[in-house]
Amino acid sequence: MQRSKNHFSKSLLFDAYFVLFGKHDTRANVMQVFQQSDLKAAYRDAVRASHPDLNPGMNTEFINARFRKVTAAYELLNDYLTARETTKVSAARFGAAPGNKQTSTHCHQQAPHINVNNTFRQRDPIRPKNQNHHYYDGLMPTIGLKTGLFLYYSKKVSFEDLTESLVWQRNMRPPIGELAVQWKWLHSHFVSVILSNVETYGQFGERAVKMGLLKEAQVKVLLRHQSLLQKPLGHFFIANRILTPSDIKESLAVMNVHNRVFADERYRREQLLLKYT
Repeated sequence: MQRSKNHFSKSLLFDAYFVLFGKHDTRANVMQVFQQSDLKAAYRDAVRASHPDLNPGMNTEFINARFRKVTAAYELLNDYLTARETTKVSAARFGAAPGNKQTSTHCHQQAPHINVNNTFRQRDPIRPKNQNHHYYDGLMPTIGLKTGLFLYYSKKVSFEDLTESLVWQRNMRPPIGELAVQWKWLHSHFVSVILSNVETYGQFGERAVKMGLLKEAQVKVLLRHQSLLQKPLGHFFIANRILTPSDIKESLAVMNVHNRVFADERYRREQLLLKYT
């Protein structure tokens, strides 16, 4: 469901709030005083109770549906908080009243990769291209691409801007060791133990699993939560006047078509290979 500028359905937001907090809070100002720290804490608790790998004894179909609902609710409320902070959206601007019941299945819809219309307003002109930067000069790769690489290969951003944006995005994500300590899944002492154990191959999470300090299911949850804490790359390019919101929106639409075409082509080739082997 597309959300118009500064508009979030009150019904959907309260449904999402119920999914994460387990209670309905219909105070008029609840969405104005609601904070990111509240959301993160509620999401952490909901994940523990609904992640399939952490609840092996429960019905698989039920627990998978519950986890998808928890994730969708978090993404919706996180989008709202971002819009509230950047465009001063208020509870008074919600469309539907809590009593106007809309089906909560809307919470299952995938949140947009970046809602440029809600989050940004163009104030300054785009800065000129840096003549010392390196721009791609070749054909678009015939594979699926993520946002940053698609913008680079479509000659929208330079290699230097792409690198800086990835560092910017990465710096938003707290280390999973820090998250594990916050969630009391790991003692702070063992973070340094894992980091210093260079004899064990792999990233921090892989090492922790091999050393028996974390379960694989816990690492998956930590990585998922870590990725949710970072903003999409489009925010960087707009904030630094490299691209406009319209540029990002148009590029994302083209990227989706590109990825869909080459995903279909890859599937076709794989089926041909299976047919003749």
